[in-house]
Amino acid sequence: ALAVGLVVGMLVAVLPGLTLVMGVVLALPFTYGMSITPSIILLTAMYVSGTYGGAITSILFRIPGEPMDVPLLWDGFAMARAGDPAQALGWTLFAALTGGIITATIMVALAVPFAKVALTFDSPEYFAVVMFGFTSVVALGGGSLANAFISLFFGMLVSTVGVDEIYGVDRFTFGSAILRDGIGYLPVMVGAYGLGEVLVRLEQGFASPPLSGDGKIATRIPRLSEAWKLRGTFARSSLVGVLCGIVPGAGATIASFVSYGVEGQYGKRRRQLGSGIAEGIVAPQVASTASVGGHMVPLLTLGIPGSGATAVILGAFLLHGVQPGPQIFQTQSALVYAIFASVFLGVIGMGLLGYFAIRPPIKVLYLPEAIVAVFVVLVFGRTICSYGMDDFGW
Repeated sequence: ALAVGLVVGMLVAVLPGLTLVMGVVLALPFTYGMSITPSIILLTAMYVSGTYGGAITSILFRIPGEPMDVPLLWDGFAMARAGDPAQALGWTLFAALTGGIITATIMVALAVPFAKVALTFDSPEYFAVVMFGFTSVVALGGGSLANAFISLFFGMLVSTVGVDEIYGVDRFTFGSAILRDGIGYLPVMVGAYGLGEVLVRLEQGFASPPLSGDGKIATRIPRLSEAWKLRGTFARSSLVGVLCGIVPGAGATIASFVSYGVEGQYGKRRRQLGSGIAEGIVAPQVASTASVGGHMVPLLTLGIPGSGATAVILGAFLLHGVQPGPQIFQTQSALVYAIFASVFLGVIGMGLLGYFAIRPPIKVLYLPEAIVAVFVVLVFGRTICSYGMDDFGW
């Protein structure tokens, strides 16, 4: 499960348009027949490797595989265009490894203290946490406050359809027996991220042509002396990534942009950012990878996903009848430590895969866009059918 997750996560991240969250959503139906431990390890491994895979296309082809990889265009592609793509890929891989190891260590260190604090929570504290999540969604919703509120209220409306868990009263069912069970969380996620993207691409007529050519792709890891000179950048970016990961709603994309902005304010060579320097590659990559461990902390200790990918992982927990929260450290301690171990091993496996096996993931870029869209729609249908048969007896 770990190996498959690493490979699939990198493939998904490499392919532009097929976002990491959508890839995790599409992998979710395949976990129905698995036990919970390999299911969570599979999705977590995809999440870890996906934060690095999109950087390859950003540097080599100036095509961001993920929104979080956009800051890498400014310095990573500039370094590659200056004649040193192997060094740019090496800095990216070294930054991803460093950020991954740091975030995994912090995740293990913070999880148990967070869980102990969460055990003292009562109704007022949980209300405050939920309100904090709502305000984070609005605050991080982009330039339009109205659109952020519309999205928030629409999500709340969808979640209230069905029988109320406390009073047993039908809400927004309109007399339909199917709606009494509520609107399925998984079909909504798959439809929003998967089918929605396919419809957008269909409207554009699948205009993006597949890449052609087969240039030499290599990676040259920087020396430790070179990396030591950037220790301030590594420290700042790791801190930004972990903090953005812990805050609900602030995903790897926000961590990447914020870290690049912080480097532009406090970096020693801040005036040279955008010209192809190593700091412009290290800062966003370390932050985006470091956010993974930060996202897992509130998910495991409070049952609150910190990003879109961890929201899907939460769905996998619920599919197998496990509710993340402080009690999980007592009832499912083996699962928790298996997740911890999978993050460490996933970071190492991501590094090995990124160094020795870059060329196979790049081959995905040569697939026609329409073929990828067909695969997405087929998996979407599998999700809907599996959900219906499981919950409604269809």
